[in-house]
Amino acid sequence: MADPDEHLLTPSQRKLLDQQKRENPNPVPVDVQGSLSQAGRYRIDPAHAGKALAKLEEALAEVRAIGRDSLRLQQLDPPYNDPYSKAAVKAITQRASDEQGCHGKANRDLAQTLENMINNIKAMVREHENTEGKNKGIGGHRS
Repeated sequence: MADPDEHLLTPSQRKLLDQQKRENPNPVPVDVQGSLSQAGRYRIDPAHAGKALAKLEEALAEVRAIGRDSLRLQQLDPPYNDPYSKAAVKAITQRASDEQGCHGKANRDLAQTLENMINNIKAMVREHENTEGKNKGIGGHRS
């Protein structure tokens, strides 16, 4: 199945895409929702954990800022007292809400997932540092 946006690719991007299609002619779609909602496992080199944490914390700050925007949208008043303005604002506030399938809930779930990842990486770093400290102690001291 051809991508409807393939005509927008540069020649080098098209070449890379063609190569990827040859290497994997039947790609399996990625379940993004499952990836975010599951506690899955991931590997991070302890030497790069600080960089990963910084990027995740940056993403979390952005998600929280978007969450504040969502809260403001939930308190939106119609600009006019006509039925169209009222209906439009009602639709906007409902989609920004915390109901299942709405922006507020999805945003809150994403923030929780990012917080869990950050906490897990911090715990991994602490465990790695403790193990390294114990290993240094095991080496013994020669006099």
